[in-house]
Amino acid sequence: QDYKFTTLIEVLDGGNGANEPVVLETWELAGCQLSSVDYGDMAYSSNDPVQIALTIRFDNATQSPLGSGVGTAGINRQSLGSTITG
Repeated sequence: QDYKFTTLIEVLDGGNGANEPVVLETWELAGCQLSSVDYGDMAYSSNDPVQIALTIRFDNATQSPLGSGVGTAGINRQSLGSTITG
């Protein structure tokens, strides 16, 4: 019934725990749905970590003025019907 969801993506500065993370960009995605899922090998005989690749389609994306980088000072971009992978 509720196959669409919202997502908040925060792009960090890459301090990797050495420093307090700094948010460079914040994106709010509305109307998200999974368009493909790749579970990889899923070999139970191995103790290797499993990598799962998701492709998310969304209806609307808004770059919020949260953080100290690209998304600050009222820069607001919108995208319709785009895909984010990664």
